[in-house]
Amino acid sequence: MEDLLANLLRGVRPDLETLIRVFGEALPVLHQLGDTPQDPEWHGEGDVAIHTQMVLDELYGFLTSETPEDQRELILGVLFHDLAKPWVTREMEIRGVNRIAAPRHESIGRSALAVAMVDRGLPWASLWRVMGMVGSHNEPKLLVVKDRERGDYCRVSRKVDMRQVALLERADMTGRTCPDKEKQLEHIDMFSMFTQDWAPEGWQEGWRSHFRTLMEGRSQAFQDRVFGEAIRALESGKVGSPEEAEFIMHQEPEAPPELVVLCGPSGSGKSTFVETYLRDHEVISMDALDLEQFGG
Repeated sequence: MEDLLANLLRGVRPDLETLIRVFGEALPVLHQLGDTPQDPEWHGEGDVAIHTQMVLDELYGFLTSETPEDQRELILGVLFHDLAKPWVTREMEIRGVNRIAAPRHESIGRSALAVAMVDRGLPWASLWRVMGMVGSHNEPKLLVVKDRERGDYCRVSRKVDMRQVALLERADMTGRTCPDKEKQLEHIDMFSMFTQDWAPEGWQEGWRSHFRTLMEGRSQAFQDRVFGEAIRALESGKVGSPEEAEFIMHQEPEAPPELVVLCGPSGSGKSTFVETYLRDHEVISMDALDLEQFGG
C-alpha cells in the first residue's frame, strides 16, 4: 500500500482494479462494489464498481493543475466515496416510488476510513481530507437544492476542503448515466460560486485573528470558548461578521468549565493520556462506575 501511495504522488494513474487489489486489504468491502446494484434511473451505468471506474476516468481527465498531494487525495476520495454502499444498499420507497438507495453511505464510509486507513502510510492531514470528501460528497448539490444559507456553507467547510469536494462531485456526476446530469452539474457550479462568497479558503483564520487580537492576554480556555461560540452563532445565522459576534466576549465566564471526552477502544491508552496530560481534571470513568454499580 505504501508503494502505491508514493506512486500516486509521482503521477501514477492506476485503474480501479489495481486500487481495489491494494486497498482491499484494509477495506475488504471494496471487493463487493461490483456486486452492489444502483438505482437504474440515478445510475443507469450499472453497479457501484462500474460507476467508480467511470468517476475515476472523469477525474483523470481534468486532474492537471492540483498539487501531487491534492491529486492523491482526490484519487482516494473517488475510490472510497461509495465504499459503504455494499453495507447499506437496499430497496426502499421514496416519494411513492420503489428505489434502490444507500442511506447514510457517506457518513458510514467516512467512519470506516477513520479506522481502516489510520497508520497505513497516509499522513493524518491527508486522511482527514479524504474522509471529509467521502463524508460530504453529496453536500454540494444538497446545499444548493435546499437553498441553504451562509452558515451552512461555513459548517460544511469545517469538515471538508470545499474545492476538493466540488471536484470530486463533478467527477461523480459526469461519471454516471442519468437524465438530469446537466442540472446536477449546474448545482455544483452554484455551490462553488456560493462557496467563494460565503466560505472562501481561510475564512476561519480571519475570524480567529480578529478575536485573538481582541482577547490578547486572556486565558486560552476563554479565547477558545468565545471563538467557538462565535462560529456557532455564524452557522446558526445569528451573526454575519466577527464584529457582530463580539458581544459573546461579555457573556462568557473568564474561566469556563472544560469537559474532555476521550474516545478509543480498550487498551488504546486513554488512562495513560489522562495520567500524563489531565492530572488536574476530575475523572469520570465508565469502568469505575461499572465497578461501583455492579461490583467486580
